[in-house]
Amino acid sequence: MLFRSLGPAFFPGAYVATRDFAPVSLISNQPFILAVSASLMVDSLQQFIALVKANPGKFNYGSPQTGSPPFMAAELLSRTEGLKMVHVPFGGIPKVVLAMVSGDAHFYIEVAPAFMAQIRAGTVRPLATASAKRTQFLPDIPTTAEAGLPGFETGTWGGMVAPAGTPAPVIQRLNQEVHKAMAARDVQEGFTKQMFEILTSTPEELARHIAAENAKWTRL
Repeated sequence: MLFRSLGPAFFPGAYVATRDFAPVSLISNQPFILAVSASLMVDSLQQFIALVKANPGKFNYGSPQTGSPPFMAAELLSRTEGLKMVHVPFGGIPKVVLAMVSGDAHFYIEVAPAFMAQIRAGTVRPLATASAKRTQFLPDIPTTAEAGLPGFETGTWGGMVAPAGTPAPVIQRLNQEVHKAMAARDVQEGFTKQMFEILTSTPEELARHIAAENAKWTRL
């Protein structure tokens, strides 16, 4: 089973990750990219934050829909930095990207594959990668910590889990097999084509990651 970052924070009662599943291993990550329309004359995350703070309510951020991961990430940024932006749900990722190109959307947080063509064309300007280290797919883009926003890390990650109560020896064997699979060249090539960064972990590390993600999104 794959976990998405928002987890049960949006589906109370459906399941409790820390109770209903036995963590096996992390397998992948796609960090979010904080980007602005090229029509906006800012070149850094701090410039953008300063611009929004000086003009509360004047600028907007796009999302595919209310409650989507990009929406949640933008809300997390807004509340972390005290920004007042207008949310515009465009009804799909392609529509947000087109709005960024036209300048109708000012700001968007999304995974790189969604607008890599526009980044390369210069119609969308990436400001930072929301991860602890720079992504291999946009190595020239600073992390949020390097851009002056330490601790702001978010994106789409995947992990392998089993049903709760799975015996520990089975979990350990599954963990070993996941590590072997993720090291295989064809698997790595497939993940890389989709711009996923490969991760592996111990079951305990995944358990801590799930708990931290649940706490962060539930608070928001």
